[in-house]
Amino acid sequence: MPPALRSGAIDVALALCPEMAPDMVAEVIRTEPVVAVLRAGHALAGEEAIALDALAAETFVFFPRELAPRLHDVLIGLCRRAGFEPQLTSGSFHTGWDLGIIGDSDVVGIAPRSVAARQAPDVVTVALSDPATRLETCVVWQDGDASPAREAFCALARTVFEATE
Repeated sequence: MPPALRSGAIDVALALCPEMAPDMVAEVIRTEPVVAVLRAGHALAGEEAIALDALAAETFVFFPRELAPRLHDVLIGLCRRAGFEPQLTSGSFHTGWDLGIIGDSDVVGIAPRSVAARQAPDVVTVALSDPATRLETCVVWQDGDASPAREAFCALARTVFEATE
């Protein structure tokens, strides 16, 4: 993202847990919790909230790190802070955060609540009991960009994301 902003290929970016550089500016427009994503038949699927370490023995599915390195590292870091190294499967969910793979297998995932809200049949989300587990969605632009188009985009993004949280 920073190279695309610097080159002018894009004027502004909307990113969950964005990669940042010193010449970039970010405005947080939403914070949201991370949730566990489980198949409906999972033993913990009916819980109101669980500790992340309750999933320590599970196999996790994540999106490829190359798609969003910082977000991937934050999610892996949550598992490490909970006291375990997640076992990762070779599959992934990424394009449109297709969570249907979880309903069809014995894997679990963790994802932002807004992404998990678009869950597939046979998939449930369960809150994580760690209240510090929150992610930020930001509008990002190159420092010094005072363009009316950028400000209009930011204003629209603020409105849309306030309505969804």
